[in-house]
Amino acid sequence: MNNNWQTKFFNIYKMRWFSFAALILAAAILQAALPSGWAMKPDLLIISMVFFSMYYNTTEAIITSFAIGFAADLIGPMMGPAFLGFGITGTLLAYIRHILAFQRMVFQGAVIFMATILTGIIISWLSYIKQGQDLYTLRTLLLTALMSAVLGPFLFVPMAMLMRTKSFSFRR
Repeated sequence: MNNNWQTKFFNIYKMRWFSFAALILAAAILQAALPSGWAMKPDLLIISMVFFSMYYNTTEAIITSFAIGFAADLIGPMMGPAFLGFGITGTLLAYIRHILAFQRMVFQGAVIFMATILTGIIISWLSYIKQGQDLYTLRTLLLTALMSAVLGPFLFVPMAMLMRTKSFSFRR
C-alpha cells in the first residue's frame, strides 16, 4: 500500500531544506560580519524570517522562524531570547498572511519594519528578564528596522530564486 504517512508527509511539504540551511547560514555569517559599531545595519535574519513567513505555508513558516531565531541566538550575546522572539513574530506573520496580502514592495517593507520592531522588543524584554540587561536602544532598533525595511524587499527576489518559490509573484 503506497498511502503511508511518510509519502503523504513528504508530498505535502516540499520545502527545499538544504537551500534553506545554506541561505540562513550565509545570512547569519553576513550578519555577524557586519561591524557592530554601525547603528544603521540591516537585520538579514529578520528579512529572511519575513520572507519565509510570507511565502510558505503556515507549518513551514513557523518551523523556519524558530530555526532562524536559533541562528540569531548563535551569533548573539545570549541563548534563548532571539529563538522565542523570532518564533513568536514569525508565527504571527504566518497567520496574518492569510488575512492580508503583501505583494507590493511598500507593504513588504512595512511588514519588515514592524517585524523588526516587534522582534526587537520581545528580545529586549526577554533578555532584561533573563539577565537584567537591555540589548537594544530605541535608536538602534529604529535604525535597524528602517534599514531592514528599505533593503528587505529587494532581497526577496534573489531569495525566491534560490529557494525556487513558485508562489512568489515577481510583479511589482
